[in-house]
Amino acid sequence: MLVLVTAGLWGWRLIERTLSPVPTLTQATVERKPLRHQVPVYGVLKPASVHHLTSTTEGRIEQILAKPGSNLNPGQPVLLLANPKLEREHQRAALALEEQQALLHQLELQQQAAAQQLVSDIRVQQAALKLQQHEHQARVTLANQGNLSSLELHRSLLALEKEQIQLQVLQQTQSVASLTNQAELTVARLRVEQAREQYAQLTQDIEGLVIRAGEGGTLNSLNDDLQAGNWIQSGINVGVMADNRQLYARLQVSASYAADLAMGQQVWLNIKGQWITANVSRISPKVEENRIELDAQLAVTLPAHARANLEINGTLILASLGEGLMIPKPANVRPDDTEVALFARSPESEQFTPVKARILHHADTWIQVESDQLKVNDKVLLDVPESMRHRAAIFLGEIRV
Repeated sequence: MLVLVTAGLWGWRLIERTLSPVPTLTQATVERKPLRHQVPVYGVLKPASVHHLTSTTEGRIEQILAKPGSNLNPGQPVLLLANPKLEREHQRAALALEEQQALLHQLELQQQAAAQQLVSDIRVQQAALKLQQHEHQARVTLANQGNLSSLELHRSLLALEKEQIQLQVLQQTQSVASLTNQAELTVARLRVEQAREQYAQLTQDIEGLVIRAGEGGTLNSLNDDLQAGNWIQSGINVGVMADNRQLYARLQVSASYAADLAMGQQVWLNIKGQWITANVSRISPKVEENRIELDAQLAVTLPAHARANLEINGTLILASLGEGLMIPKPANVRPDDTEVALFARSPESEQFTPVKARILHHADTWIQVESDQLKVNDKVLLDVPESMRHRAAIFLGEIRV
């Protein structure tokens, strides 16, 4: 009877073990690597410089061609304005410039014709004077021979002086005309220049009806009052552009790490799946909502898809220690623990046996340990339930990893 009862109890326990669910435990591999004390960070990319989009011409908003967050090329239009009165003034200024240029050209032709006529008159007068000189010389010869009266000789002399005076008058007229022409040209050219400046100013105002992105970048914001049909005045700030060529990271980190923060610490940033390095360049002295604000200068060239106000996340490396045996931190390990009890096995073994290890350093998700019973590539269990912690061995066949 006793044998039957003992056999029954043994069979029931066997059935109970067979029917009980197989526990799922977390298995990790012992690694040798440096211990990095690192914490998560998140934030946005910020521009090192911004420039404001300002209206240089008043007008009515015809179209809003870009929205905040848009990446814009240099000179790409943002707003399109209309100002019919300005457009009419621009057309009149263009006609006025053409008129003054035509008047200047006409004056130049007139002066050129007058100057040529005066040169011709002087040459004719010089020829007349030369002829008169020859005639007078002949009369002087006749008078010396007694063949010409003194009265006729005197008349010849007066005629010679008359030709000389007429030549002097023409030459003086030429000199005065040159000065007069220069003054008239100066006035006419000034009028052309004034008309050109007026036209250039109005042309600039017309170009201002298209508000452009300048050097390009990300359109950070637009004035809330901008709506199609609204009239805006000159000198109004209509938006802000961020320069994507020079960005830095504005990050947030938990205030619990305040004592560990230092300038120059390395940050690994994830920018849409691409990891780049940065270095802490500013630490805010204030704590807001249990967070501390950091700035980090990017150490490498940014990927093409990086832009201002892009949300990013990453890892701040507070400290980096030497190489040692590393395992993921078990759930039951507290920050002040100096020892950890583990179940470990070699890669070839089918059973985990108890192992004690000394904790050298703590990080957020890893601990650096020291134990003669642990080697690189050994497997350890991280979450052994209380019911199994006092066992002499745990077999692979009775757990799921």
